[in-house]
Amino acid sequence: MRNKSNVKLFHGTSDKTCGSWRCVVAARELNEFGGKATCVQLKGAGHAITDQVFKSYNAVEWMIKQVRGQPPIN
Repeated sequence: MRNKSNVKLFHGTSDKTCGSWRCVVAARELNEFGGKATCVQLKGAGHAITDQVFKSYNAVEWMIKQVRGQPPIN
């Protein structure tokens, strides 16, 4: 089964809770199943990156643009 989801993954490179390499692996695996995933690694950021992602990457606006059944929007 192919997954056509458009996914953006964010991870801090200084996250001590789980390694940022997991973001790269997850994006690769999603893409292997037909998804459109990107991994954004935030240099020097730790585990708590929620505020940074929502403010600096317009995450809410990006999520709202995604419509089920439609081509993904960057």
